[in-house]
Amino acid sequence: MALGPLWSGDQMIRLGTLGRQHSEVASGPQAINDAGDVVGTSSTAAGAPRAFLWRHGTMIDLGTAGGTYSSAKAVNDRGDVVGISSDTSDDYRRTFLWRDGTMTDLGTVGGKDARPFALNNRGQVVGSSEDKTHGIRPTLWTTR
Repeated sequence: MALGPLWSGDQMIRLGTLGRQHSEVASGPQAINDAGDVVGTSSTAAGAPRAFLWRHGTMIDLGTAGGTYSSAKAVNDRGDVVGISSDTSDDYRRTFLWRDGTMTDLGTVGGKDARPFALNNRGQVVGSSEDKTHGIRPTLWTTR
């Protein structure tokens, strides 16, 4: 079974996967913008969870920030994507912005973990970030 269908008008469109015959990732599609771009998480042929952008019938693997997994959470009408990716050093969750084919780690407020919740058309991301004392703080990233 491929990732859940997208209903467009009066038809259902199968989104497919990033290489796995059956997607094993529970989150699947997460968000859609006004242009019909869909983001979420799918499994690669090797079974690794990866953030995807489905655009014009093609599923694009957004990669990772160097770690083992990624998951897309939101897409704005400009086609910018935010999500979570593991980093290279310690596999902590990091908030990323994917824009025009480039993934950028948005950083934290001093700790190691960060999570996005939403992205607007102005390029602002809201989420949470760990501080130096391991406390979780509401966070606003401005990317434009």
